[in-house]
Formats: sequence, C-alpha cells, structure tokens
Amino acid sequence: MSAPIDFGRRQWVLRAGGRFSGRIDARSATVGAVVVVALAVAFVGGLVAADDGVGLSALPGALFGGADPVAEYAVRELQLPRVLAVIVLGAAMACSGGIFQMLTRNPLGSPDLIGFGVGSYTGALVASLVLGLGFAGMSGFALVGGLVTAGIVYLLAFRGGVGGFRLVITGVAISAMLAAVNYWLILRSDLDDAMAAAQWGAGTLDTAPARNWAYLGPAFALVGVLLFALALLSPRTRILDLGPDLARALGAQTPLTAVALLVIGVALIAVATTITGPVAFVALSAPHIARRLCRSGHTPWIVTSLVGALLFLVSDVIAQRVSAAVTGATLPVGVVTVCLGGIYLCYLLFTEMRRVRG
Repeated sequence: MSAPIDFGRRQWVLRAGGRFSGRIDARSATVGAVVVVALAVAFVGGLVAADDGVGLSALPGALFGGADPVAEYAVRELQLPRVLAVIVLGAAMACSGGIFQMLTRNPLGSPDLIGFGVGSYTGALVASLVLGLGFAGMSGFALVGGLVTAGIVYLLAFRGGVGGFRLVITGVAISAMLAAVNYWLILRSDLDDAMAAAQWGAGTLDTAPARNWAYLGPAFALVGVLLFALALLSPRTRILDLGPDLARALGAQTPLTAVALLVIGVALIAVATTITGPVAFVALSAPHIARRLCRSGHTPWIVTSLVGALLFLVSDVIAQRVSAAVTGATLPVGVVTVCLGGIYLCYLLFTEMRRVRG
C-alpha cells in the first residue's frame, strides 16, 4: 500500500480585481477566526464586568445611547477605554514576546523574563519618583530604560555572537538587579508616591492612564505604527526563524533587521508598561500558544496578537469579576497573569524536559 502524498499546508488564494492576489494559510485563518469570536465574547464580558449595575440586557443602550445616563457613563467612560486598552496592549505585549523569542531562539526569551520590561519600569520610576515628570516623561524614560537595558544585556551576553541561552541567563540576572533598584526607589519616596508606584508596579488597569483617552490615544497611535513596521518586516522574520546562519546564507540583512526588530520589541513593551505597569507572562505565553494552535514553525503575527489580546482581556475579567466574587475585592490584573502564566510556565518546562529526555 503506497503512502499518502503530502501536499503541504492547505492554503486559500484570495484575488481582488484581477490585479492583486495573495495566499492565506487555511489553519492559521481558521484559528484566527475562532480567536476573534472568543475575543468578541470576552469584549462583552469586559464591558459588564465592573460592579456598576449594568447588565447584559442594558449593555446595547448604554453603549449606543438610550439608556440611563449613569449606565452610559459607566460603560462609555469607564469600561470601554479599559477594555480597548487591554486589547491593544495585550497585542503589543504578545508581538514583543514573539520578537524576542525569535531573536534569542529561546522559548523563554520574553521581555518580562530577560529584563527589558523591568528596565522600562525602572525608567518610568526614575521619571516619576526622582524627576517628578508627568506621563509624557514617564513614557520617554520607559522607552529609554528598555533600550538601555537591552543594550547592557546584549553587551554582557556577546561572546563573538549572542547565544540565546546566554542572553536569557544574563537578562534574568539584570532583571533581578533592576528589581532591587526599583524597590529602593519606592522605599526612598514618600508614602503616597510609594503606594501609587507599588500599585502600578503590580500591573493594574485601575490607574488614570488606562481609562483616559488623553493617554490612550497617543499610546494606541504608537502601537499602531510599531505593529505596521513589524508587518513590513514580517517577510524577513520568516527567514530569521530559520536561524542566523541560514538567514545570512539566503542574503537577508540579519544585523539591520535584528536591530530594527529589537527597537520595535522594546518600544512595544515600553508603551504597555507605561500604561499598565509591568505585566508578566502575556508576552511569554501568547506566541507559544499561537504557534501550537497554528502548528506553525514560525511566529504567526496576527494570531499571536489576537491570542495576546484574548489572554490579557480574560485575565482582566477574572481580576474584576471572579476575584470580587471569591475574595470580595478586585485584584490587579498583573496578579492574575502571574498565576495563569506560572501554570503555563510549569507546563512548558515539563514538556521541554520530556522532549529532551525523549
């Protein structure tokens, strides 16, 4: 009996006007559609999650007009900006994680583990607690903190090249040192600033930047520009996924592309950190889940961003609704992502151990 012929992954061909055409991977498109549906359900859940008395039946009126003014204010002014911030920043964190896992060629190469997120947090703390700057200053210092941390980690890990495992270990060490600096900065500040910094440092969406369009508008615009730049570089990322040696052999401009991706990845995590504080494990787990669902050898960027948005939104709904029902108080969303991410990290380490032993 002859073996079945492998025709490769099924693809759909799209044509528009007879001049433009493109191919879409069928499995990735299906997974993306399912995640979009789940994201829509979580979006509705996020709008009614707060304890403001707006039920599911009153949601259309509160969202589009015709409902009680209090309900309209609760949904339009409080919950809608928060939910949109969660979706956009979750996608930003997921793509940042995918970039660093690709550059380091290590499944643990996430910006929140190798110190880039902590570096952004340090920069924002210096701007707010030491220099007394506002949100714009915090954003700039968060970006500078992330880039400086990335430069230090790459410099210390460079030994005729940057090995993924060496870079991760160096990043973990730098992350621990920066965490100590962050604690010192908080302890030396006055009580009110220390409490605000500690709440923000836990990863929360209860602060003003996560609910105010004056802060969210520029953040959304910057994330949009960065994701567009990532989309332009996505054909080269497929070559980088093959490894630096093969990428150079195929003529890809690996150093320039890697530097551009590094800047995009740090900027994405810096924007998210400025709005929510450091949030762990979304950047780590979203690219893994997207690759497993799509059964893809490279990072599917659109599905990765959708999975990151879904993970962050579900975590926020749990932080608002489920934790309030169990403990009587809402939790910072960063606490929920740490709990869920810790479970996923244990699963990831267990499967890697089985793979190595097998």
